[in-house]
Amino acid sequence: MRNEYEDYVKSIIKLHGNVQLEHERQSVRSIEVLKQSCDMNKLFTEASSYYCTEIGNQKRTEFVYHSPLNNTDWRIECKSRKKLGLLGEILRELNYVSKIAEKMYCLVLSDVLINQYFLEEIYTTIKEKNISHKVWVGNAEQFKNLLIERIKI
Repeated sequence: MRNEYEDYVKSIIKLHGNVQLEHERQSVRSIEVLKQSCDMNKLFTEASSYYCTEIGNQKRTEFVYHSPLNNTDWRIECKSRKKLGLLGEILRELNYVSKIAEKMYCLVLSDVLINQYFLEEIYTTIKEKNISHKVWVGNAEQFKNLLIERIKI
């Protein structure tokens, strides 16, 4: 199933992240090996997650952006749909942030989801889990600004 919001965020990464290599459908271990294999900027699409979905399948909706030139190593999750249970899904996924190898977990939410209730719940969970140093939350425009700022460093 095609997700236009994920496609949009992926295009932001490709446009502003100086992506030199792109890899699709890699396992967690393969991603780590490929990151170490060369010093080019890489984008991993459909990156395997550290946990399975509710029906036992490996989750593959995340991206990994690795830029050794800019000291950037991010796992990126995009959330755009508005449905019952989405907040619970996001909070569940935050349980695994401390286990990821990447330096930062970027949670990119659509503008519909950037509201006081969602953000309050997310930030409370982040604080309770003591992972605020490793999590960034914002919309696609804020993510683009974060990426552009990082590239300038």
